[in-house]
Amino acid sequence: MENQLPDGTLRRHHEVTTALVAELLSRGFGVQLEAVSLLLFVPHVRVREFIRTAEAAHRNNDLVEALIYLQVAFDLTIDDYCDRKSVDGWRSVFDIEPNGASAVSHDQLGVGQITRGLREWMTALDARSRLSAIGVDLNRYAYFDAVAPVMRWMHHSGRGPVVSVRFDELTDEHYRSSYAFVVDTAIRLAASDYTRREIRVNKRTLDTYDPAYRSKQWLEHERRNDEFRARWQLRDASEAERPDAGS
Repeated sequence: MENQLPDGTLRRHHEVTTALVAELLSRGFGVQLEAVSLLLFVPHVRVREFIRTAEAAHRNNDLVEALIYLQVAFDLTIDDYCDRKSVDGWRSVFDIEPNGASAVSHDQLGVGQITRGLREWMTALDARSRLSAIGVDLNRYAYFDAVAPVMRWMHHSGRGPVVSVRFDELTDEHYRSSYAFVVDTAIRLAASDYTRREIRVNKRTLDTYDPAYRSKQWLEHERRNDEFRARWQLRDASEAERPDAGS
C-alpha cells in the first residue's frame, strides 16, 4: 500500500499510453484508435452488420430491437459455421437427429400430443448438443436464450422472422451481457474455423435473417390486402352517405 501511485500519476500514464497507441496505429496501419473494435475479428460481413445495428438500437435505448439483432447475429453465426461442415453434402457434422425422423408425421405415429412433446424435447436436445459440440459456452447461452426475443421463421411465405418478446423488463445489463456473449462466440468460432463442403443448397438466404426483411411475395400479398381493405372502406362510406342509410 505504501508504494501505491497517486491517482493523478495513474491518469497521466493512461493518457500517455493511449496517445502512444493511437499514434502507432495511425502511422503503422492508418487506423484511428476509436475505430478499433472486437468486431474487426468477426469474419462474416452480415454478422458484423447485425451487431452494429444492435449497437445503434442500444444507443437509441431500444433494448428490444438491440436484442433482436443480437439474436439474428448469433443465429447466422451458428448456421453459417455448421452449414460449411458436412460429411455427406446434406447434413452438418453437428446434426444428431436420426435420418428420416423428420419425415414421419404425427398421424403416422398415431400418438398425437405425446409425440409432439417428445419431438420438441428432441429438437431442444439436438440444438444444445450442437452448440456444445461447436464449443459454445452453454452457461452463457442459457442466459442469452432467456432474455433474447424468440425468433420464428415463416418459410412458406418467404418473409423474415416473427418476433415474440419473452418479457418487458429488459435492462441495459441484459443487452451488455448478450452483446459480449455473441461477439465472443463469433470470434471464438472464427479462431477454429474450417470448411469441408458447402451444404444445404436451399438454405435460407442472408436477407431473411433480418427482422425487417419482407419478400416480394409477402409485399404483393400486403398490397392486395390493402387494396381490398380500401375497397371495403369506400363501400362502407358510400352506404353511410345514402339517404336511406339511417332508416
